[in-house]
Amino acid sequence: MARPRLAVLKLASCSGCQLELLNAEATLLDLVSAVDLASFPMARSRLEEGPFDVVLVEGAVVSHREEAALEQARRVAGLLVAVGACATWGGLVTWRRLAGETAFAAAYPHPELVPAGAIRAVGDAVPVDLAVGGCPADRRELLEAVGCLLVGRAPELRSGPICVECRSREVACRLVSYGEPCLGPITRAGCDALCPSLGRPCNGCRGPADDPNGPGLAEAFRRARIDAEPDSLGPWAVELMKSQSRRSCVGGDGP
Repeated sequence: MARPRLAVLKLASCSGCQLELLNAEATLLDLVSAVDLASFPMARSRLEEGPFDVVLVEGAVVSHREEAALEQARRVAGLLVAVGACATWGGLVTWRRLAGETAFAAAYPHPELVPAGAIRAVGDAVPVDLAVGGCPADRRELLEAVGCLLVGRAPELRSGPICVECRSREVACRLVSYGEPCLGPITRAGCDALCPSLGRPCNGCRGPADDPNGPGLAEAFRRARIDAEPDSLGPWAVELMKSQSRRSCVGGDGP
């Protein structure tokens, strides 16, 4: 019986999510023995053509060439998975919309290579079957998701906010206890509250939780007199906090 064919496509990214997959070590060997790793430029020199059973896509779409590559991947993929913050919501390059051209040029040596207005998440360009967030993506979550997909079972990804994990780990709230601009109330769980447990506020790398109350969190910041810089929060969070939606990520009216 033929093994399922898996491919990895890199768009605009730092390759950190691919490295997380490679650093899985013994678990990666189990995955390689179960699939035909047909196309993974960082792991092997021989690349094969589709069709593929599963295609993992890392990075944001920032050029017409990448958009064409992504559309081709969608045509030959049975299942297409967006992996990491850049692929799931656009990542750091979407900061351009908020920071402006001057700040963007200071951060990138050749900003002219990134067309204005063309930066998109994978799901904004093609239909996505599954999104695994994080910066980088959590290797355990990613490997579990791929394993489930390969056997025809839908993976159970967490959808609530990071705050649930802070509570379960008895981590002090960075917003309430320390007055820091934490995005945990509106950010999708799944990292076991890694940053708050290490004394840092959540910066939203996993993207929005289900039904996030952005305006509620913005009001909580205002009451706590927190004046956070947009680049420290992440573009999706800033835009969500400015929106008129009153949906709550945990129930009730608060963040």
